[in-house]
Amino acid sequence: MKLRVIILLELLILLTACHTNKQTDHIFQQAEAWLNVHPDSAWHLLQGLCPAQMQRKDVARYALLLT
Repeated sequence: MKLRVIILLELLILLTACHTNKQTDHIFQQAEAWLNVHPDSAWHLLQGLCPAQMQRKDVARYALLLT
């Protein structure tokens, strides 16, 4: 019983992590598209993200887009 609960929790964590990465990637793509035309909108879009919850590569991309 405990093993099933542990496996279920691990599966939920993995699914949630994958979903967050797809969302973050989509927001990065939108921000890149808006950067030259509407930089203030791109900045506001990026401000809605939490870099503490990102992978290292996403934090680096986040920092590049903010500069």
